[in-house]
Amino acid sequence: MTRTNGKRKKINKVTLIVLSVVITLGLVIGGTAMWGVNKFRDLAGGMYEPLPNGQDSQSGKQNKAKANELEGFHILILGVDSRDGGAARSDTVMIATVNPHLEEIMLTSLPRDTYVAVQGRGNTKLNHAMAYGGVPLAKETVERFLGIKVDHYLTIDFNGFQDAIDVLGGVYIDVERPMRYYDPTDGTNINIRAGYQLLDGKNALDYVRYRSDAEADFGRIRRQQDFIRAVAERATTFTQVTRVIPFVESASKGVRTDIHPSNIEALVRKFFGVRGTSIHSMEIESRSYIGTDGLWYVEIKQAERNRIGRALDEFKNKKPDKALMEQNNSQKNDQESAASA
Repeated sequence: MTRTNGKRKKINKVTLIVLSVVITLGLVIGGTAMWGVNKFRDLAGGMYEPLPNGQDSQSGKQNKAKANELEGFHILILGVDSRDGGAARSDTVMIATVNPHLEEIMLTSLPRDTYVAVQGRGNTKLNHAMAYGGVPLAKETVERFLGIKVDHYLTIDFNGFQDAIDVLGGVYIDVERPMRYYDPTDGTNINIRAGYQLLDGKNALDYVRYRSDAEADFGRIRRQQDFIRAVAERATTFTQVTRVIPFVESASKGVRTDIHPSNIEALVRKFFGVRGTSIHSMEIESRSYIGTDGLWYVEIKQAERNRIGRALDEFKNKKPDKALMEQNNSQKNDQESAASA
């Protein structure tokens, strides 16, 4: 049966604030003015971790790029889980395609069970690439799978984000059904009642990990998106620096990226005041099945992968309409003036 990974839809501003590059940094868009540029740069510098062997393709070219000089790029976002202290697998795999000229972002989620070819390991699940060879192998695998050049990576450690949720005071989630799961091998114990409720860090993490229902990985992807929106809504209700700063500091501890701090600062300035209509999600046609080894896999056919790769590259390189760009710049200047008033 064919399954759809997501709907082509517009996501509101809070998703921009929390997702990918701006998962912690976007919350600082307002906070930069409140507690200073130096603090922002310290956080960005602490997350900076170039890949070995010169794989940080754009850091040298754009180390000191200004916001209006940034070119479009693809970011591989990996949500990793290192609970057992061993090799971390990527439970979340997403491509964020950023077009600074359009001031738009395209999000593409790939199910962790996607059947892929991993260099030196044969055919297996997508999330195994991270366990076998870390970020470099995960990056190479996604590049070969979609036929695109991944310019940057960003990893988020789930365990570190649990602490950030506790600092935030929990997050409100409408849990659609009771969630119960126990795995004695790694100590996972999920027990969440149904209904609208305030989840602490542990239960919030269990909520985004859970996939023991009919939707499996597709349900987890949907819940992760709901969780992201809920975190942003919760975080943006706090206007006091004393509440926002600890959350951002805690969340940033679990984030690593090869995007240079100066580029992060330029991106934040570029996307200041961006509207929800600037964030899109890519629809993917896929099929779930049980392999000969008895494991669940997700198949994305070659024609669909080619379509996705072409669409992402076209979005990445698209240039804006001059008149529309001038209108957006005028609106942004008005917003910046209002924010500084």
